[in-house]
Amino acid sequence: MTSGHPDNVTIDRSIATAVDFSGHKGVGLMIDLVENMSRAHDPQDVLRVFAEGFRRVRSFNAYLSLSTRGLAAGEYKITRFLSEFADGNL
Repeated sequence: MTSGHPDNVTIDRSIATAVDFSGHKGVGLMIDLVENMSRAHDPQDVLRVFAEGFRRVRSFNAYLSLSTRGLAAGEYKITRFLSEFADGNL
């Protein structure tokens, strides 16, 4: 692929392969997820939108976020927990 200005991209069709994902449910859901995340107003909104969107792609009942920043090897801390049972927002 040769590119100039982002609005003027040329694709070498001799090496390009088209793959049709239009019938794949997950692709549309992921596009919706990215669009909704781009409209989030704050970090908590981003997390909520991510958890709700990802839940549509992969069914689950809770979202848990862990961090190891500043901790010893093998240690972790829970930084976020969202559950449809705890707060009704997932």
